[in-house]
Parts: sequence; C-alpha cells; structure tokens
Amino acid sequence: METKGLGRWKGLVALLPFLYLFSSPVLYHTVNRNRVYSGQYVVFTSWLACVTSPTSALWLSLPDFEGFWIKEISPIKRTTFLNIGRRGCWGYQLRTWVATPMKPGRFKIGGGKVKVVLKGRKYLLGGNFLKIRVMPVPQGTMWTGPLSLETKTDLIRGKIELKVKVEGDPSLVPEPKIEIKKGEVIPVGAVEEKEVKAGKLLGTKTFLYMAKGKVEGLVFSYRVFNPKRKKLLEIKTPALSIKPRLFAEEQIKPLPPSSSSLPLVFQPLYWISASVIFLLSAVFLLLSLLRAKQPSSRSKIKQILSRTHKLPPRQLLEELSPWLEGELREEADHLRFSPKIKERDLKKLLQKIKERL
Repeated sequence: METKGLGRWKGLVALLPFLYLFSSPVLYHTVNRNRVYSGQYVVFTSWLACVTSPTSALWLSLPDFEGFWIKEISPIKRTTFLNIGRRGCWGYQLRTWVATPMKPGRFKIGGGKVKVVLKGRKYLLGGNFLKIRVMPVPQGTMWTGPLSLETKTDLIRGKIELKVKVEGDPSLVPEPKIEIKKGEVIPVGAVEEKEVKAGKLLGTKTFLYMAKGKVEGLVFSYRVFNPKRKKLLEIKTPALSIKPRLFAEEQIKPLPPSSSSLPLVFQPLYWISASVIFLLSAVFLLLSLLRAKQPSSRSKIKQILSRTHKLPPRQLLEELSPWLEGELREEADHLRFSPKIKERDLKKLLQKIKERL
C-alpha cells in the first residue's frame, strides 16, 4: 500500500509542470477564517493562481469590503500552494488586507478586477467572492480578541502612558474607561504601531495623559469579549497615585533673606533694569565710535569734487550719488543713466552741489 501511494504522489509531481504550462492565470481570494465575531478581523489575501510572479498587475477595481473596516498590510507569504476546487497549483500573492467587520450579519466580500501581463500575454481577471458570517457580541463590548494593558508614569512632569496591546488593527482601539478618586488627567494624544507575525496582525496603541496636580486612585479599564471563552471580561490597570514634583508643596522652598536694602520682590527688576541700561549705553558708545571713524557726507563730497577733472563724467556721478540726498541724488542718477552725458547738464548739477555744501 505504501509503494502504491508513493507512486501516485510521484505521478502528481510529474504532472505539475504540465499543469503550469497549459493553465491560464486565476485571480483567487482567500481568508484565514469565515466565521468571526463583530470587531474580530479576518486576513483577506488576493492571489494570482497557477503562475509565478507576473510582469505587471494593474487593479482596475479593488475587491468589495462593504460592512468592513479595511487596512492593507505587507504580504505574509509571497508564494504558496493553493487548492482551487479539485485543482491545485502555485499562487503568487498580489495584495493583503486586514478586514474588520463593524456589525453582525452575513456578508460577501471579494470580486474586483485586475489586468496582468504574463510572459508577454495580457489577461483581464475577475476574483471570486467569499461568504463571511459575523456573530454579535454582548452590549458594552469595547474590544473583541486578546488585549493587555501596561502603564508608565513620569513623576517629575506628571506624564502617564497607557500602552494597549491587541491582536488586530490598533487604529480601532477606543479610548479607555477612566475611573479616578481625586484629581484630573488631561488626554494629550495617542501613538499607533503594528506588525505582522506568523500570519497575525499585532498592534499597540499608546495613550498619553497629563496629571493636573495630585491624582489618586486612577484606573484605566476595557470591557473585552473573549471569542474562545465566549465571555465578556473587564481588564483593569492597578490603581495609580501620582504627585508630580513640579506641583509638590515640599518642593517649593522660600527664598533666603537678602542683605540688600531693597525689598525681595524688587531685586530682580532692579538687576534687569541695570542690565538693560548697561547694554544700551554700550551700543550707543559703539555706534558713536563707528560714526567718528566714517567721514561725513559733506567732506566726502568735497573730496570727490576735488577730483572732478581727473574722473570721467559717469564715474564722477557714480561716486557722488550715494552721498547726495533728495532732489540732487535724483538728478545725479538720471544723468548718469542717460545714454549720453551732456557737459552743460553736468556743470549745472555740480554748481548746485557746491552751493548747498
């Protein structure tokens, strides 16, 4: 019997290459389970069956996920052996989604169209549909599936981190229920992380809070439905008591008495005023020294006019213009940018400048 079974297996192995050569590609969808509870995810994978990797694959329409919250994840397996009816062949993974049903009922997901190029030939393929039954969960359920809680506190700043680890999409994790005996916490934000391990989507959502003063008896909790035990459980954190050091009364010590005759309240203002006056005096002195080193506009103009006969007309105007003001500067600029500088106009402008010195 063993020899006979081995012979059948060898025959199937020998036929696989021929099945591959003479078969056409198929768009085939699979899920890891078809019976789930509301809020429990399924892994939906699209395969290009009976081929190796295609040259290209263009989705004309994505599969239908009506009634589900979806998020695409990186491929879990690139290739696998698929059983399509009575036919078995290798499949190449195209895309993978995590689909989470939001309400109970019976659904059909799948379909879609993809255009692939394989060995120079083009194929237009339509996908199959899969039936998913979604069962209801007890009222008040906040999460379906595994969930664990961790807390971390910063006593100096009063920061609280609540890390919620789940199996599923972390973006769907709601805010926890908060019980507090004394004080107040303020929500700051949340950070999400996710990874795929052994075909499971594992997620972490970290909620951030700030304690507003002293806090006592702080408890975070979730009502979680366990699909295996079919029970609604309440998961809580241990009670936290936080007294941020920035707000602790023993950290606020009185200032030592001052030997100065000025009252303690006015001492900071006195030193600030003295510092500002000193800085302004230094800046004023520095500007005065710089201005003393620079020649006045009148003496500079006289120096330039003394070289009138040595400079070309256009260069003379270029040197004079930065030191002139108002109407004289406009006339000098107009004259130096004109195509031809007339000697009469230049003499007239120089005479005006000398008269106003």
